[in-house]
Amino acid sequence: MTQCSGSTTQQAAVQYYPGQWPFQGKVLTICRICRRQIALGSDTFPYEGLRWVHLTCAKQLAASSGTPLLPPVCKHWQQRGFCLYKDKCFYRHPEREALPTAQVWPARKPTGEKSGKNEDDAGSNHDRRIRNRGPGKRNSVRKGFRTGAFRRFLLDTFGQAQLASGSGVLDVAGGKGELSFELLNLNGIRSTVVDPRPLQLDRFRKWLKVGMYHRNRLFQQWICRPHAEFTAAENAEGETPLHLRMCDIRCKSGAPALWRGNTS
Repeated sequence: MTQCSGSTTQQAAVQYYPGQWPFQGKVLTICRICRRQIALGSDTFPYEGLRWVHLTCAKQLAASSGTPLLPPVCKHWQQRGFCLYKDKCFYRHPEREALPTAQVWPARKPTGEKSGKNEDDAGSNHDRRIRNRGPGKRNSVRKGFRTGAFRRFLLDTFGQAQLASGSGVLDVAGGKGELSFELLNLNGIRSTVVDPRPLQLDRFRKWLKVGMYHRNRLFQQWICRPHAEFTAAENAEGETPLHLRMCDIRCKSGAPALWRGNTS
C-alpha cells in the first residue's frame, strides 16, 4: 500500500467504530435544524441523505425528544441489502423487519427464475449478490467510480514514488482525463493524457471543489493532498493535467480514401 506524506498515514491507522466518527464541515452549507451556516471545520452530524446539521443541534434535538442520538440508516444497506464497509460503516444497519415498509429492499431474483418461488430461500445477502444474474452467469459489477479504484490499484502496485518519478504517468487513450485529474490533484503525480478528443473535466472539478473525493475516510490513505489545498478561490477547481491531442498519422492520411471506398 502506498504511503502518502502528511497526516494521511496517521488517519489510516485510526480505528473508527459506528457512532464515533468525528465528522467536520468540509463545505459551506446550512444546518437543517437551526438554519444557520455550518462553518468549515466545525463538528457536524448527518441528518438525511447528504444533509448535515451542527453536532450541538443534533444533541439538543435528541435530548429534547428523549431519544438517543443515532445516525441515519446506511443508504447501501437500505437500497441494496448489504454494505461493503460492514462494521466500519458509521451508519446504522438495522434488521430487515426494523425498516419501514417504504425502506425495505426488494429481494433480488436470478434471471429467468419463476416468480412463484419463495423469496425466503434467497439465502444471505452475499449469496443473492452472486446469483443476481442467474446460474452460470457472471455477477453484475458496479461501474461507478471505477477510475478511483484503478488509481488505488496503481498506487498499491507501483507506489507513490515510482509513479511520480521522471515525467510521471502517460495515460494513453485517457478519454475525459479523469484518471490523470485524480493522480495530479489527489496524489500530486504528474500525468499526461494522450487522446485526440478534448478533455471533459467539469464534473470532476465540481467533485473536487465540494470535497467529494475527501468525504470517505476509508479512502484517505490513498490521498496525499488534503481538501484544504483546494478551498482557496484560485485553486478551488484543481489543476489541469497535460493533454496531447495526438492521432495516428496513418489513420489520418487513410481516412479520406477509406471514406470514399477506395481502399479496404
